Amino acid sequence: IGEGEGEDKCSYIQIINGGKKFITCNIKGYLASRIAFFLLNIRISSHNIIFTRHGESEYNVEDRIGGDSSLSNHGKQYATILSQYLSNEFDQTYINLWSSDMKRTRETVKTYLDSNDENHLKYINYTEHKELSEIHVGICEGMTYNEVKEQYPQEYQARSIDKLRYRYPQGESYLDMIKRLEPIIFELERTDKPVVLVAHRAVLRCLISYFLDLPAEEIPYLDIPLHTVLKLTPASYYNKLEKIKLM
Repeated sequence: IGEGEGEDKCSYIQIINGGKKFITCNIKGYLASRIAFFLLNIRISSHNIIFTRHGESEYNVEDRIGGDSSLSNHGKQYATILSQYLSNEFDQTYINLWSSDMKRTRETVKTYLDSNDENHLKYINYTEHKELSEIHVGICEGMTYNEVKEQYPQEYQARSIDKLRYRYPQGESYLDMIKRLEPIIFELERTDKPVVLVAHRAVLRCLISYFLDLPAEEIPYLDIPLHTVLKLTPASYYNKLEKIKLM
């Protein structure tokens, strides 16, 4: 397509020299606009993304969902081990370090930040993102699944039938989460530095499923264990995921 060609007949997007020049023609409507916005942010460069859940929390120990609890002793131990792993993996390498704004992720990240002196901290760009918060479970906050089954049997049954679309009363569904994580995906696509992302199980299920191109129906069942690093490495036509158990 040359300049001025086809302008009356078709819609198109041109990306020239790996994004140095960007041309749109007859881009109209929501879907076409979102595609253009996505392509504006994508970068043709390879960098690792390290995903991990926070260390074990007090609610994890009690098998409770939601909430904003602190790390358990076991979780604090993982934060220390994770800190050592990241220091070895990214010695004097500029990285983006992202977490949610919840206690358990903040505490996990703080251990790593506190272990670095000023010379090493200059290599770490740390930001918190509300979009990375765990799925909001509404009226079920702080309950165990057995308590949900006893107190809200219809909700428990509805969730078991369709975990992808089920929305907790006054809370969220996985589809809601996918929508709110869109800005995070754009940022992950556009950054040219390695990213370390410390978040929550449902959040990581959505993000990793995107990079592995998994069907939406599989998202709520993706295995995201505690105390494990999930290292995503871009390859030619796919992304490779490596699970590294640290505890």
